[in-house]
Amino acid sequence: FYGGHTAERIAQYCATNGALITRSDLKKYHAVWRECITASYRGRRIVSTGAPTAGLHVLQTLGILERLDIAQLAPHSTQRLHLLIEALKMALADRRQMGGDPDLTPFDPNAILNSDNLDRQAADVDLQRARVSGTETSSSASGTTHFVVWDGDGRVVSATQSLGYQFGCGEIVDGTGLLMNDRTWWMSLAEGPNQVAPQRRCNIGHAPTLVFDGARPWIALGSPGGFGIVPYIVQVLTSILDQRVDLQTAIESPRFKLLNLELSVLAEGRFPEKVFEELEAIGHEVKRVGAWTDEVGGVQAVMRDLVSGALAGGYDPRRNSFAAGI
Repeated sequence: FYGGHTAERIAQYCATNGALITRSDLKKYHAVWRECITASYRGRRIVSTGAPTAGLHVLQTLGILERLDIAQLAPHSTQRLHLLIEALKMALADRRQMGGDPDLTPFDPNAILNSDNLDRQAADVDLQRARVSGTETSSSASGTTHFVVWDGDGRVVSATQSLGYQFGCGEIVDGTGLLMNDRTWWMSLAEGPNQVAPQRRCNIGHAPTLVFDGARPWIALGSPGGFGIVPYIVQVLTSILDQRVDLQTAIESPRFKLLNLELSVLAEGRFPEKVFEELEAIGHEVKRVGAWTDEVGGVQAVMRDLVSGALAGGYDPRRNSFAAGI
């Protein structure tokens, strides 16, 4: 893709069609290895990806929720959902303000994950009312997939890959069959850490995550879903770690996403109607959708039994996915 005949065809296509990618751009591009970030939740070590992805904000949300002690609240209860929504709004607002290419906008994740900041954010959650945390609208990236592989030697891969929309930007380079992606759509024209700029990598919602029991990997998971990825992973993890449900039940449990950082929430219709009414009474604007919808992601995961070592694959029936042991 970055040199030789294929790169020449890409550059020629872009030049002919008014796009900006040149042979020089392709030659300069290279993949970058980055350090993962780590935090704890309920005594477990959680590892996820750092900027420019959104794994930091999975850890941030969990840190806020631990201080609110949602483990004591009933599954699918109004108060539990309210606290999940409010904590996620805080974390996602920070993502919009701070997320960007760390090579061009250096940022210390400890500014988010240190105890003082998490204490302050947990204290700022209004336990009785929905609050506005921003004005940005949500978006989805339906051309994203996630897979988890766990082999017999204990090696684990949790990977999220995306083209953006289902067909990227809808452009195919002549003679190659290559669909060009549309990831720059995730960037901003406004000044900030995610502003469109030469050689800047966009902030993106991916957050492949691993959970460790001591030094041993225990759970590997991730999801497609653009702006909703952080909420989907947080909901599944808190179901497992707080409510002690099995992996497949956690994935199949009713889910929600934030439509924006104001008050709007999109939720599957399997939540109790009474809960919808009570959420609306405290200020949330709830949009009810079908009982099972891929509008709330497609979480894929593998979990290892801590006693027997047996592996269980979890798949999301909301998407065209499956679990297989080979």
